[in-house]
Amino acid sequence: MKRFILFMLCIGLCGTAYSQKDYRYELFVSYGFSPLESIYEPGIDFPSEPMSGTTAVYTAENGKSSGTVNAGFLIHVSKPFAIGVSYTYNSAEYDLHVGSSKPLGKFESRCNTVMFNAKFNWLNIKSFSLYSRAAAGIMMKKGESSDMDGRTESLFNGVDLDENSFAWHFSPVGLDWNFTRYLALFAEGGVGASGYAMAGIKIKL
Repeated sequence: MKRFILFMLCIGLCGTAYSQKDYRYELFVSYGFSPLESIYEPGIDFPSEPMSGTTAVYTAENGKSSGTVNAGFLIHVSKPFAIGVSYTYNSAEYDLHVGSSKPLGKFESRCNTVMFNAKFNWLNIKSFSLYSRAAAGIMMKKGESSDMDGRTESLFNGVDLDENSFAWHFSPVGLDWNFTRYLALFAEGGVGASGYAMAGIKIKL
């Protein structure tokens, strides 16, 4: 068992020595699959009929997510460690119901997220790199509602649908394929604001 562990460590060290590139900057763009639970959903008491003074709870159903579009810039402070900033955009649309009613309207949520990032490359073998990435920042959510005829003033009158909240993301495993000196394809698996699974391209300088 000890020999096997030593053998694997040697492979990792040799791969790092062979494949480590002398670059300092990374610019990336990607698309991610986003769970609807990460986007604002209406669920508090909103005025149902503002003129009558009654209230009702709107529930959101049949959600459709756009997925996440991500872009970012990283600076390597050392060969394995990099820090930087990322931007994520995603949106979702829901049908609005009261109880078991037919759809009374639609709700659209648009989220703009800015996060500080930290990335650590923990294994390099030839043209492939394995890494982990963590990020934290702010998500700025903007909501807009409309009735089934598209009129935006008919629902949620007087209620602020915009919200800012803490955002985070963690990808325990990411893979870079450095197919040229300055370009790499990558994929990540994680959880948080950037999506559960992401794939994209990087420019490395």
